[in-house]
Amino acid sequence: VPAVIFSGGPSSVYENAAPQIDSAILDLNIPVLGICYGLHLMISDTGGLVSHKGHGEYGFAKVHPEVESPLFDNLSKESQVWMSHADEIENIGNEFDVIARSSNNIIAAIQHHDRPLYGVQFHPEVVHSVEGNTIISNFLFKISDCRADWTAEHFISEAISAIQKKVGDDGKVITGLSGGVDSSVVGTLLHKAIGDRSRCVFIDNGLLRKEEADQVMGSLKDGLGLNIYKYDDSITFLSALEGITDPEKKRKII
Repeated sequence: VPAVIFSGGPSSVYENAAPQIDSAILDLNIPVLGICYGLHLMISDTGGLVSHKGHGEYGFAKVHPEVESPLFDNLSKESQVWMSHADEIENIGNEFDVIARSSNNIIAAIQHHDRPLYGVQFHPEVVHSVEGNTIISNFLFKISDCRADWTAEHFISEAISAIQKKVGDDGKVITGLSGGVDSSVVGTLLHKAIGDRSRCVFIDNGLLRKEEADQVMGSLKDGLGLNIYKYDDSITFLSALEGITDPEKKRKII
């Protein structure tokens, strides 16, 4: 494992049933990034103090890096981030240094004296944190040994293997297809994984555009080679909708 990220969450470190971490992870000398609640877990596990002030910090904030850190490479002197927390760090303990604060003088980021352990109070993963992608990229590719080698082909290969393992050598699968992107992708992956043991069903509800049902069948059966059957159930759908004018009721019936 080249790196570990402790994500944020709605919990407080003071809640009895709050998620915890295995403290041994912090001693493995692999890069760790704690985000919001993940940061609080790191601090509370290393002798620091996280407190509940009774007032949270929610919304945009300005963060100011105070020292040089690989986590903040190519970052502006003032960076807009998104805060969403009720607890905050009161004392970082003896193992960490503060590397950034917010305009409200709240500890915004820390790093360990000797080990590759980092934490941020804000959420770099959301679009509201303008340079959040830069921070995550710095952690993954400059601090850690991660490689940006993920491709769609990797996902397809993993998905096919997972399907084959789940279905087994003799299992069969029936899939309902609408002709949309999501169900078509599922049907295609199933077909690649188990061939004709995957049977797709397309229901014509009578509400499609003229000849659209035939077009869907053409693209799925002839274009993608899926083992698909079309069932015309338009009378059932149209009868159930007769006299209904409320759009929400129509949606639920369909």
